[in-house]
Amino acid sequence: MKLIVSAHFRKDFQKLPSQVKKKVEKQLRFLIKNPRHPSLRVKKMKGKYGKCQFWEVRVDRFWRMSFQRVKNGIRLCRLGPHDKILKRK
Repeated sequence: MKLIVSAHFRKDFQKLPSQVKKKVEKQLRFLIKNPRHPSLRVKKMKGKYGKCQFWEVRVDRFWRMSFQRVKNGIRLCRLGPHDKILKRK
């Protein structure tokens, strides 16, 4: 599985504390190897935005990542607190 990192995701990642960055990296390894890994708790985000469907991955109780499935892999969109991720697609 190939990961495509958006500029927004990269910027969000750089702002994170180092403890959270380690958790994100661990979850990304799981996402690459097995997108259905139980610790990811992947779920569809409500609604569609144009023709795009967004998905949410749990980093921990507070932090979430959003992504889109594309034909050549996974496009990482945003990274941040749970409530903000739901508002930023």
